[in-house]
Amino acid sequence: MAMEDLVRTAPMNPSDMLAELQDIRAVIKYLVGLNREKLMTYPAAMKYHYDFYGGLLYHIISMLRLAVFVVGKYPLLRYDLLAAGITLHDIAKMEELDAENGIVADYTVEGKLLGHIVQGILMVENAARELGIEGEAVTLLQHLIATHHEKKKFGSPVEPQLPEAVALCYIDLLDSRMGAIQKTVDELRPGERFTEPVKELGNRRVYVPE
Repeated sequence: MAMEDLVRTAPMNPSDMLAELQDIRAVIKYLVGLNREKLMTYPAAMKYHYDFYGGLLYHIISMLRLAVFVVGKYPLLRYDLLAAGITLHDIAKMEELDAENGIVADYTVEGKLLGHIVQGILMVENAARELGIEGEAVTLLQHLIATHHEKKKFGSPVEPQLPEAVALCYIDLLDSRMGAIQKTVDELRPGERFTEPVKELGNRRVYVPE
């Protein structure tokens, strides 16, 4: 008699779930370790949001903190998968941007021709190959990277088809928008109440009450 005949059990086999989790963690550990030095210094973007020394890592940490709240609110989300997507969604910014000491000089040739979404998908594929990992876990990680801009018109080749991918899109959107707003607020001169136009908000100005 199997355990599922006696008690309520998860809809997936525990051994399969553990193997998938270990695969996901292995890919993250490999890519973070491979890019450790760059990850500690790179900005998150050329300009607008978190465009400073260590900005990319700060963006990731900010999103992970938001994810804790979101997963607590929506229990169907798997934190391990969402956290993996957050950690890796912009990992290829370090290949897309030519930066030193937090300052971006330009986009790399590969960045201009491929972009960080395609490059990120390829980085996961290469990591999985190096680690001898194959199967759904790799595909899920690649889907999270592929869909984190949500819409094809925004650069995602496909749209989110996982609950975690949907959550990732909106966590990324919230954090990047608030980062851009914070930057313009920080640039206000004494007495100013309206920021400069914020590109991510359609060039709207933000009002900051006294």
